Amino acid sequence: MPQGDSRQTTSFLTYQSWVSEWPWYDYAQHHPESVPNLLIDRALCEEPFLDVFAASPAERQPVISGVCRCRKPKVGDRFIYRTRIDPLVAKRFGIGQLPPLYFVVAAMRVEKVYRSHEAASCHFTPRQYVTAPNPTPYPPNLVHALEPVAAVCRESCIVFRAGTPDSSAIDPEKRTPLVPSESTESDRQNTYRGYRERMLKCKLHAALCRIEIVKGREALALDPAGAPVLSADECGKWREFRNGLRILEESAADLRSRIAAAGQLVPWEKPALRGTRDCCTRDPV
Repeated sequence: MPQGDSRQTTSFLTYQSWVSEWPWYDYAQHHPESVPNLLIDRALCEEPFLDVFAASPAERQPVISGVCRCRKPKVGDRFIYRTRIDPLVAKRFGIGQLPPLYFVVAAMRVEKVYRSHEAASCHFTPRQYVTAPNPTPYPPNLVHALEPVAAVCRESCIVFRAGTPDSSAIDPEKRTPLVPSESTESDRQNTYRGYRERMLKCKLHAALCRIEIVKGREALALDPAGAPVLSADECGKWREFRNGLRILEESAADLRSRIAAAGQLVPWEKPALRGTRDCCTRDPV
């Protein structure tokens, strides 16, 4: 975005899901009980956390915790998330367009921000947040605990192995992603430790969000058969934002509408944010 441009924008971010690499997709196809949702983040910390196991759209509480990008969102910030489609996976879904291709999955708005992951965890009560384990005390991308008590189990996530003994398991230049058939619990523990260390080093906040509603539908497309596909030609118009991750409202509104067309119908009432538990001092920004 040109310096000094004050027009309304939305952050447009890419994450990796189970359709982003063929080996991941292949594992998911052979283990549907462990990977029932192809379009969620494949990591043990699920960033963004889309709360796909919520009982209803009204109960859904997405979280952006910064563990992948070290972002610190503010109340009112808007986000749209897309996930890259591996070319072989695209062929499997009958998508004949040239890469790069993306499923556009979710649009959300930040409603509340906590200064720490621990403070944010007190907002939640135990229930199913991930495939397994179930239940957990809070969403998986809150990584303040010493042990990965809320992180996704090894059989249901991609973890990393450090490339060198002195490097972090999540160092993008030195890590090796592992499907569950290749990983160990030690790999899972080391991956979690890397995210926790990043959280501490960057003093990350945690943003509680709401999925955007467009014409009575939730802007959350979890079924690859119906999720909107973003083509190479469409990606081209955002070339100047490749690293900036900001798009103007006209484009953002169009994407939100396309996502919502594949989303659930929701009641018109907007529920209030649920109350926090008294497990720690409340610490909203």
